Amino acid sequence: MQFGSSQSIKISVGSLEEIATKNTMPLIADTELGALLGTNFSDSETLVPGQVQQFPLGVLSLEGADTIVGSSDSELINGNQDDDLILGGLGTDTLFGGQDNDSLDGQGKEDQLFGNLGQDTLNGGEGSDSLFGGQDNDQLFGNQGQDTLSGDKGSDTLTGGEGADVFVAQLSGAEPDLITDFQDGIDLIQLPENLEFTDLQLREQGTEQILITDAATGEELVILEGFSLSELTAVDFIRSFDDIVEKLDSVPVFTITDSDGSPLLGNGENASVVEVYISRQDADNFLNELAIQNPELASSVQVTAVSLGDIYEIGQQNQNNPERLTFSFVPEQQQLNSAKAILEANGQNITQFRGVPLFLARAGTDDRVITVQQGDQQAIPFFFNKEDLQGMLDQFKTQQPDLISSVKIEVLPLEVLLEAFRTDDDQFLDLIILIPPRETVEFIQEMRLVNTSE
Repeated sequence: MQFGSSQSIKISVGSLEEIATKNTMPLIADTELGALLGTNFSDSETLVPGQVQQFPLGVLSLEGADTIVGSSDSELINGNQDDDLILGGLGTDTLFGGQDNDSLDGQGKEDQLFGNLGQDTLNGGEGSDSLFGGQDNDQLFGNQGQDTLSGDKGSDTLTGGEGADVFVAQLSGAEPDLITDFQDGIDLIQLPENLEFTDLQLREQGTEQILITDAATGEELVILEGFSLSELTAVDFIRSFDDIVEKLDSVPVFTITDSDGSPLLGNGENASVVEVYISRQDADNFLNELAIQNPELASSVQVTAVSLGDIYEIGQQNQNNPERLTFSFVPEQQQLNSAKAILEANGQNITQFRGVPLFLARAGTDDRVITVQQGDQQAIPFFFNKEDLQGMLDQFKTQQPDLISSVKIEVLPLEVLLEAFRTDDDQFLDLIILIPPRETVEFIQEMRLVNTSE
């Protein structure tokens, strides 16, 4: 997506119980580690549905080179010591290799695999999986689905397989990871924190290999195998996940939670839905309405401020989980009306603005964005409230009176911008800052004063 010219005009889980299932290996409860599986020798165990559901911290095998096969349930399995083989089965599983050289296979559905210590081999199997090699030199195979492969430390070999995969480049200090099957226009490379495409040096080495390095430090990131230099462009790279979260952390939003911080859930298609309110008043209004319809439930929940960065992080980490949380943003009605009016004034005939509107301004014959000073550089403000943008334009009128007649307000859905942060390498995006509603900023400041005085 192109956003236009970057030119600007300045201005602890509870106790666990013992369980022994007939014809299956006994699982011995441990209040810190979960259920202990097997003996200190090399065991071969196959879990059955329902066997480990009472153990939120999963199962931990003891010593020995064990073979553990999961069931159709969603299970957490830790291989612990020695060279283990762990097969996830048909559930949405979380598998840890532990120490030594392990082999993990997620098999069915969307799994998370962690090699940890040793030279491990990770296979995602079916579904959209997340693979993390850990320390040492590992081999990661995404296989089917849209997988994320992160070698972590060490010099790792990453093979995405079928589907549109994301390969995570690391500044680990080790030899570069090798990506064996990067697909142009399909797969993506996620850059380390604070690195962009323009910070990279690309050069061919050997036959159909591209070495990608940090141009400033010379540290080698990854090698692409079977790929030519002319095919690799900025669209093949995405920003670091941490960079996006950091940009969003300064925006407070509101959810309904219980006293422990667990969100109030609604039912959606294939997921539980958490409503996220841009306006605190809208969240309060929902709670007042809930008090009329369900007083008992309303008395047990509250409005809680969280950062948009936290919401984004949870959403991205769970996007491949079929039992995931999804977040539904609730925009302020007045801002929806303003967005609709702006689009209609610009010749678009719409019945309703979809999403959370963000407002920015341009001016001049070449439609340059209007910027604000942030530290020692200029930033492009995107406002959640049109009225707050208008306050900035009032100052602009005194500083640039000759450009007042050319000022134009544009509107963009927050959801579109979030997707652009994730997938686009346009430098225009790096200059964007999100300006939360003034009433939200004042509320957060008041809460900080109250907390400081207590």
